[in-house]
Amino acid sequence: ELDIQEERIDRHFDFAVIAAGAWSSALAQDFGVELAVRSVPGQSCHTGSAAIRSIVRYDGLHLLPTAEGAMCGGTVEEESYDAQIRVSSQRRLHRFCQRVLVETPSLTDFRVGLRPKPRRGRPVIGPLQLGSQVFVATGHYKNGVLMGPLTGQVLARWIHNGDPGREMSIFAVER
Repeated sequence: ELDIQEERIDRHFDFAVIAAGAWSSALAQDFGVELAVRSVPGQSCHTGSAAIRSIVRYDGLHLLPTAEGAMCGGTVEEESYDAQIRVSSQRRLHRFCQRVLVETPSLTDFRVGLRPKPRRGRPVIGPLQLGSQVFVATGHYKNGVLMGPLTGQVLARWIHNGDPGREMSIFAVER
């Protein structure tokens, strides 16, 4: 059982998952584990009228279908915690949409996300230490929106059954 004290409230859990993106490393340090994950800002936006049915990937960027149209993203800035919207990234997203869509939609709702980029190239998924009740799921970098659902399914199975149902050593904290 895990005991977490939050202000004046004690909480008890059987398991916990650290899934705090670029801030996961700081939380893992509380458990004595160093995660090699750094923050890399990147920009995304929405295309109100682009009707696509599947994920489109090209030149390091992607379009994802949404109920309102599509989400466009994947730009990469320098490693930092700076969440400023940059005109150069807005232009890159616009050129990408011009290239991959029949009609260029208006781009709205520009946002900057601080993506967790692992130093070893792959996401970090699994228990912090062998036999640990604390799991981690971070480091998906630009693909978090794409890989998040599968990561959640794997972790749920792992926690519930004690087995992830697939080989996960390449994503281990200590690799």
